[in-house]
Amino acid sequence: MAATTPSMPVVTPKKRKWGDLAVVTLVVGETKTTFHVHEAELFAASPVFKAAFGSDFKESSERKMTLPEDDAELFNLMVEWIYHRRYDLPPRTGDKIKNGARYMESMRLYVLADKYGVTSLKNCIVKTIFDTLRDGEVAGTNLETVAYVYQNAPQNSGIRKLLADLYACNINFDWYGREESKLELQKYPEFAIDILRSFAQHTSQKDVKNSFEGEMPKAYEK
Repeated sequence: MAATTPSMPVVTPKKRKWGDLAVVTLVVGETKTTFHVHEAELFAASPVFKAAFGSDFKESSERKMTLPEDDAELFNLMVEWIYHRRYDLPPRTGDKIKNGARYMESMRLYVLADKYGVTSLKNCIVKTIFDTLRDGEVAGTNLETVAYVYQNAPQNSGIRKLLADLYACNINFDWYGREESKLELQKYPEFAIDILRSFAQHTSQKDVKNSFEGEMPKAYEK
């Protein structure tokens, strides 16, 4: 008679009693929009907030912090991520200018997430953009978006590498021969250098046209 494998006990996840969890208050932007966020969720996502509320400063004792320089709408998207682990690009339209703004929102949110150390959101944003590009939507990002990223995101950030790879591998090569394109790139020397590095890397790997196929490179997760 064959031996039977003992069944594993069913473990029922313990439900949180949200009303019993500590809450901190964040007052954001010029509009002074108030967010009441559970400490457990906020601190798990952001080491910056965890350190700030664990300090000896006044904000820590009052469990309240004012963030006048941040944008309340973007902050709301970050809080939405902290609770629900979801971020979607704004819907695409037929308006090229609005599509540029569509990507600008994600870049601004990336910079906000970087400011507060919310790495999981940064990686989600890059993955969302990568998947969109992999599905064939190359149009939309523009040099205004690039300029914002290069002015505000860290030098070694994954979002910078993604943009450099996009322009090196997926933009029509005729674009670089245009006089207006040369003049534009002269305004962003760091970006131009990163594009050249991407060219060199992908040419050596013989995958210039396939940089946005398959799984997202780990190098974008920074």
